[in-house]
Order: sequence, then C-alpha cells, then structure tokens
Amino acid sequence: MQAGRVASLAVGALWVVACARGTAAAEDEPAEPEPAGRHCLAEEQTKWVLHQMLVAQVNPGGTELSSRLGLCTPLVTRPGVLFAHTSLEVGVLEYLSPAYGQVGGYVQVTPLSILQLRAELSGLAYWPFPFPRAGYFDLQGYDSDFRPEALPKEDAQTALGWNLNLVGVLRARVRLSDRLGIVALSMWAAERWVVGDGEFYFNLRRDLPLARRDWLVTAESLGAAEIAVDETWAVRLGLFDSFKWVPESGYTANQVGLLVGASWPNADFLIDGMRELQPMLRVGLYTAHEFRTWTVSALLGVLASYDLGGL
Repeated sequence: MQAGRVASLAVGALWVVACARGTAAAEDEPAEPEPAGRHCLAEEQTKWVLHQMLVAQVNPGGTELSSRLGLCTPLVTRPGVLFAHTSLEVGVLEYLSPAYGQVGGYVQVTPLSILQLRAELSGLAYWPFPFPRAGYFDLQGYDSDFRPEALPKEDAQTALGWNLNLVGVLRARVRLSDRLGIVALSMWAAERWVVGDGEFYFNLRRDLPLARRDWLVTAESLGAAEIAVDETWAVRLGLFDSFKWVPESGYTANQVGLLVGASWPNADFLIDGMRELQPMLRVGLYTAHEFRTWTVSALLGVLASYDLGGL
C-alpha cells in the first residue's frame, strides 16, 4: 500500500494546528486576554510531549504513522492572546508506511499564537512492498507515467535519501458564542528531496515524479465551524484545499473538499496523559492531477498528543 500523502500528513498537520486550543480570539469580543500558561499542551511548564497521527487514504491508497517526540518549553510568558500559546519545541520524528520510513529531528518555534514555524530534517529509505507503486521506482523524466499499472510491484527497488521540510503556519479561531466558533488556517511548506541514484523517481509520499535532487512546494488551507457538544468535546465541519507544485517541472496537483471531525482537548478517559484526541474524515475532489482529475479521494485520520511529564 502506498501512502501518496501530502494530502494525508499535511492536512492532518493542519487539523492538529487548527484544533489546537491556542488560537486568536475574535476582535469583536470584549478585550479579555486569555490567561498565560497554555504554551505546552495547555500548561506553562517545560515538558516532554508526543504527537502522533495515523492516516488511511483511498485514491491513492495507503497508510502512514507519523510521530514527533520533543521537549516543549514556553517562549513568551507575558499575558495576552498573542502570546498565550507561544513555545519552542525540539525533538525527533518518524514517518512510517509499509513501503518507506523516515527518521530525523525537528525544531518548532511558535513566536505568536497565530504563527508557527517548523524545520524538519530526516533520512529516508524506500523498500519493496507487494502493491503497485510501493517502493522506489526509477523514472525517465518528469513526464513519465506513474499510474499504478505503469509501476508494478515486481519493479520496486530499494533506495536511500534525505528530506528537508520548512513549514510555516498561520492559524486563527473566532469565537462567535459559547458553543460556536470558526477556525481558519493556512500552511505552506518548501521541501527538499534527495532520493536514490536515478535521475528521476516516483515520490511515494507526495504521489508525483521528482528529479533525484528537487524542490516541492505545498499549500494547505481550511475553514471550519467548531460546535461544542458539551464541555468536554466539539465537532468541526468545514472545507479544505490541498495544493502541490514542483517548480522545476511546473507540475501541479490540487484537491478541494469537505471535512468533518471531533476534538477532545483532554482524553485522559482513554489513556493517561492523552491530550487533543482528534478523529477526522476528509472527502476531496481532484481539480488538477496528471490522471485523477475529477475523481474523488477519501482520508480517515486520528491525531493525538500526549503529556509525558515535566523536567
């Protein structure tokens, strides 16, 4: 099963940020700043944190588990909504699917509650798995056919490489009432990929051809209504847009669609220390793609953060 998954991970990451308890308050509300002390999983305390996401996707099909284990510390501790959720986080990460794995480190800085910046650097490996397109496939060029039938499982190979991701996120939440709010988010990423020995290859995570050394730009946006069911959890209904662009070739891919999800800010009732449990279902329509245009995709994801304790 191949993961073809900027749609998976990037939208998953978007959902994590959008659902985070730290976002900007509405301008038309009374000037009542949020209390300080919500920097690291809703507390003003240096602590170890774990963020995990499990996704399964159709068109393309695949699964992936991603994890970030880091040390989070408050960054700006002055009171006020703009600084109530600032932090510095440093740690290790992994992305694992049936046909590839990545292991590395990351640094994440949140200088304002509405702005988050992250840099990730990881080594990676591709290996064969008994499904079409699962593994490393050497291509002739950017215009090579990468349909499942063109990349049979018998031709899959192994390969090594590395990946650098530079990510910027703008996020905001407007509270319209005690039970209703609006979430908006935009995330951009510049990704450097160096994989294998061939001049071109099929990038499994991003579902597109790249040169051996190449840049990829992604952009993810969403807007959603947040409806509190009670004091412990809320549902979210909204729209998303997912865009990918390879500058060197000019290739673009895009999806738009609907998403629905739920959020438990404190999920201790399931696992001790679990925070921000968020299941999500996303259904999209390709508006641009080499061969999937006007077809439907679906993604099911579960995201969770864990408080592993302070120093």
